[in-house]
Amino acid sequence: MVISACLSISGVAAQSDPLDDIALKTSELDLSVVALLLQLKQEQYPYATSPWQMRWHLLRCEQASLVNDINTMEQQLQELKAFSRTSVDATSIIALCQSNLHAANNEFAAQQQLTFQLINNTKSWNDPQLKAALLMKLALNQPLDQGPLVIVDNLSEALVISQKSPPSPWIGVPQAMMHYGIARAFDSPNNFPKAQHAVEQALLNVRPDSVLQWFIQFNYAVMLEHQGLLQRAHQQLQQLSTHLPDEQIINHGKIADFRASVAYQVEDYPAAINHANTAIAIYTAAAQPYQVDLALIMLGKAKIQSGDQSGWEHINIAKRLLKQDYRLEPVAAVERWSAGYHLAAEEFIKAYQSLAQYTDLQKIINADQQKQVLLEQQQLLNEQLDGHRQRLAATAEAHYRGQQSLLRWQGYALGLTMLVIIVAVWRAANRIGHKVEQNQTPEAKLTVAIQQAKDESDPLPMLLLRLTNVAASSERIRLQLTQDLRPQDHCLQLNELDYLLMFPFASDGELQWRHERIALQLEAISIRAYQVAQGRLNQFDDEKSIMLRLEYELTSSHARSRTQPLSI
Repeated sequence: MVISACLSISGVAAQSDPLDDIALKTSELDLSVVALLLQLKQEQYPYATSPWQMRWHLLRCEQASLVNDINTMEQQLQELKAFSRTSVDATSIIALCQSNLHAANNEFAAQQQLTFQLINNTKSWNDPQLKAALLMKLALNQPLDQGPLVIVDNLSEALVISQKSPPSPWIGVPQAMMHYGIARAFDSPNNFPKAQHAVEQALLNVRPDSVLQWFIQFNYAVMLEHQGLLQRAHQQLQQLSTHLPDEQIINHGKIADFRASVAYQVEDYPAAINHANTAIAIYTAAAQPYQVDLALIMLGKAKIQSGDQSGWEHINIAKRLLKQDYRLEPVAAVERWSAGYHLAAEEFIKAYQSLAQYTDLQKIINADQQKQVLLEQQQLLNEQLDGHRQRLAATAEAHYRGQQSLLRWQGYALGLTMLVIIVAVWRAANRIGHKVEQNQTPEAKLTVAIQQAKDESDPLPMLLLRLTNVAASSERIRLQLTQDLRPQDHCLQLNELDYLLMFPFASDGELQWRHERIALQLEAISIRAYQVAQGRLNQFDDEKSIMLRLEYELTSSHARSRTQPLSI
């Protein structure tokens, strides 16, 4: 399968696809192609194939990741998900954009889970460079405090995959960036030889005159400066092209600051003056007065060391502005530098004055620092006291809750006792009622119940149960039917097969529930063949008329004949 053919636009060969150059430069941190990519969205996107459109969204996500544009990344991720079935690489491509989003949101754990889940679940990769890119993104975002070995392992694996695989038709996967990531992981005094070897490999593999080459060279100079190798750092900085990366990639003011500092330390004062002026211009345009003041001090020191005494004017302006903002540490530092300069020039009075200024400022700074320490200690003490208060409050609350729990349990016990008494009284009354009923004929019991219902204007809801055959003893059937009756309810056995149940003042819902309850009660004793009719008492009814109406209900089409247990 030739993937590049799938990426071509109708009538345009894949080799001349403008996305190829955009992919390469985007991987090299070059934002100059953003405008071209957006232009292609208007000119070619509507007529392009699905893979081409998918690649456009991936590259736009890559560009947005360089400047932490979270909104754009989220938009491109949603667009890519719509293409999930158009390419065998869709899962990996969506994961790349998702990985960028996790990195921008500082969600390293989620990025790590996404990467390893995809790698572990994917046995074969149509484009192995995408696997290398995922590993590279994960490693470059991994916190350095987790140790260099994990970072180096991921980047080494990515490097091996990338070296053995053909270029990706989707994005650029620069091996130079992998070497730089290894150098960054090893950038410490103990591992600097390894870091130096890795960064040299990065410079060998990077495309000349690319933004990525500038980026690696500059960071190599930073590494050398950290190691105290100032001359080498200065040489690296001098080799940089004048074309800086986009301001969104790296802060141009900080670049100029760093270059001025290194040039000053190696006594290249003209270069230090030039870079300090550049930093002042950048910070002034960006409305960053504190950074302007620091750059003024660097400019003044470089001028003075080169023999231009007008540098003191820059230093004095910066000192005055810094004091106004109560930024005393840089003022103290420049006073100390001034004392050393005057002492070397045998200007002892000025040296003494500068040293006295430094001493006074340092006393104020030390006092402020002591106040800060005391405030932090007080804050820590307050937090500890708050913790004690919370524990005491929790103890008091636990005691209160214990008391409340005890009271609740006492209430529960009292309620349970009352319930037992009520149940006992109900059962006793039920037994008494049953004994009274046993001494009366069913007809007499029905007559009494009807008369009582009429006296109380009770419709006396009732159910007539007729068994098809006797499958259990009458005592057992009666026990089932009466097990959850109220004391005022009645269960009359009219004959061997008929039972009449009466429920004074029962609602329609309760009567329906009783109707359905009978099925479960009879099912428990294996009786499945029966009929049930329900009715209510009218004012003109007597025992004969109500029984006739119930009989009619049983024989009519409205009677409910059950040959199977009720399903609930």
